[in-house]
Amino acid sequence: MKEPSGSTRAQCRQQWLERVDLALRTDGLQVAAQLAQQALAEGVEDASLMNLAASALYRERRFDEATQLLKHARSLAPRDPDVLNSLGICLRALGRTEEALQVYEAALRIDPGMAPAHFNRGAVLNELNDIGAARAAYERAADLNERYAEPLAALASLDAKGGDAVSARALGARVEAGDRRLGPVGSAPRRTAAGCCARRVRG
Repeated sequence: MKEPSGSTRAQCRQQWLERVDLALRTDGLQVAAQLAQQALAEGVEDASLMNLAASALYRERRFDEATQLLKHARSLAPRDPDVLNSLGICLRALGRTEEALQVYEAALRIDPGMAPAHFNRGAVLNELNDIGAARAAYERAADLNERYAEPLAALASLDAKGGDAVSARALGARVEAGDRRLGPVGSAPRRTAAGCCARRVRG
């Protein structure tokens, strides 16, 4: 059987990327992730598709498989911060917090303005009981995207645990005010595929 040429493989990959892109825009993440899995089953090699396919594995709590897939995606696109952020989420789900922290920090070295990576880094630092660094990471995430409710909620939780009820209430009010002013919150741009949603796939 004749091996597909490089141009044929590239055309196949591009067709899948276009299908997944359309699905992301019209049908949502779940359908797009299913298409990504189909593409990978047909032998398409693309980090964005692997990131999306990992989201389905993550939702099924198949964290080891998602992690392995994202490690492969990282080998194809080592400077893709979305892949790194997704990998960090999966590592954290496996309890590998130190590794997750390293991966988030790698993502932020590539894209310092990536709000979800700052938030996720803060969550890991919080688990490691580095509360000051966690607070700084949450604050940075909130500064980068006012639509992003999770870091505000995390800051409110820190303040409540620290006994600062006034600040906790004020942060809670900011979350509620953002919800009224801006519509649904929590869907920061380029939220991870493994977490909740994915960036648009590009060829």
